[in-house]
Amino acid sequence: MISTGVPTMSQNHDAKGSRGTAPIIYGALLLLTFPGLLADIKSRLRDYDDPDYVTANEKVQAGPTKEAIVWAFTTGDASNWHPLTWLSHMVDCRIYGLKPWGII
Repeated sequence: MISTGVPTMSQNHDAKGSRGTAPIIYGALLLLTFPGLLADIKSRLRDYDDPDYVTANEKVQAGPTKEAIVWAFTTGDASNWHPLTWLSHMVDCRIYGLKPWGII
């Protein structure tokens, strides 16, 4: 057999070794990002885009009424057409009010 100098799959990867390191990497990433997530859980609504989407949006705050559902599918508010996002925000407002994490 003539060697082309290109490593084959068996020469290039050790299946056991790559599977063993992935959980360690994922776990490390989780530990590094969890403190930031925890800080957000305890926070309030942000001023970045929350006024457009929730806090200053009467349609969303009214909950999923017939009029609001039609609006969600026909509006381009906040420069986007995303009816499922609008509907999700409406349901959240109906259930949790303006509490971003609901149970807080």
